[in-house]
Order: sequence, then structure tokens, then C-alpha cells
Amino acid sequence: MSKHRRWYDRIRYFSEIINDIERLSVEDRDQLLMEIQKLIASYDSDLVDRHVNQFSFNERRRWYDRDPYAWLILNSLKFADDVLLMRVAKFIHQQLSKHMSIDSTQECKEALNEVFSLEVIP
Repeated sequence: MSKHRRWYDRIRYFSEIINDIERLSVEDRDQLLMEIQKLIASYDSDLVDRHVNQFSFNERRRWYDRDPYAWLILNSLKFADDVLLMRVAKFIHQQLSKHMSIDSTQECKEALNEVFSLEVIP
């Protein structure tokens, strides 16, 4: 049994990254999600099809559970291998760095900067 409570705990700071995606404007968030979907498809074109029947339809606690497109993309990542998760995390970090405003919390910026040295948590 995995010692990680949530799928995204395998990648350091991924939960913060997910929270930061929520803070983007709807337009920026949709654009980012579209690019993440392209990354997923280019890495493993059948990932979603292979696992869609395993997606939880009951959970509606998180922000992305209420957005069908975000829900599809982020639930797809639940089944990604560590290589794909790392690629997606680094891509998101690069994109968020462009969108983070001056009033973003310093702690959040520091966490995102640390993502550049991402590691898979055993």
C-alpha cells in the first residue's frame, strides 16, 4: 500500500501547484489545462481511455471536481507515471511563473521555484 495519501503527493509541491492553477483567471486556466492535455496525449495517447472508467464520479470536494475539463485532465494525471508527472509539473511551473503576480505570496513563489529541482518522493 502506498504511503502517499493523495496521488499528487508523489511529486513534491504538486498540491501547491494544483492550488495555484485554481487561482488563475478562467481563460489562463483553460489554456493551461489544454496544454497539459496535449502533453498527456503526446506522452501516452491512450492514458485517458485506459483509465476513464476508474475516475471517481462521487468526489466533489476539490475545485477541479466542479470543472469538467479540469476534472478530466487532473484525474488523468492520477494514472500518469512519474516521468509524465514530472514533465507536467515542470511545465506548469514554467507557465505559472509567467502568470504569478507581484501580490502572490512569497511562500507560494518559493515553493514553485523549488519545483525546478523536483524529485519523486519514494
